[in-house]
Amino acid sequence: TEQRLARLEETDRILAELAQRQQEQLDGIIKMLQRQEEQLARQREELAEVREDTNMTRRMWVRLAKKHGWLDDEDVEGT
Repeated sequence: TEQRLARLEETDRILAELAQRQQEQLDGIIKMLQRQEEQLARQREELAEVREDTNMTRRMWVRLAKKHGWLDDEDVEGT
């Protein structure tokens, strides 16, 4: 019974170590996901800015082209 108790204690120690390692890995994964979420949020903000800049630039070029007669309303509306 002492051998069995020793084996059980060793098994318990090994399982505790494995659980600790898995928790550390999980913590690392959670931190990585949090960083990725932050990066994705920044990329979304940048994309929104780029889209707005693109729309403003397009509107500016359309106004300029219409002013100089390079485009008519059909060209602008895409018909």
